[in-house]
Amino acid sequence: SVARGAEQAGSDVDLVIVGAVTFSEIAAALCSAQEQLGREVNPTVYTVREFREKLDTGHDLLTTTVSAPKVFLIGGKRELDRLGT
Repeated sequence: SVARGAEQAGSDVDLVIVGAVTFSEIAAALCSAQEQLGREVNPTVYTVREFREKLDTGHDLLTTTVSAPKVFLIGGKRELDRLGT
């Protein structure tokens, strides 16, 4: 809803991370962001290999995410396209 510009006061933020980082590292790094935003941030973390495999098999979340409006925090459309989208 945030990327579509349709968020409401109680909306959370879904975040997809592709790279060499663990869920625990991301969760720890997001604590202060959640406090500043006043919203829950829900990360989903994939390695590049996992991301590509899930896209190749038509994974619902990724198929929807790739085709939906996005807000890029690091990287952009060019990097996403390199992942095989």
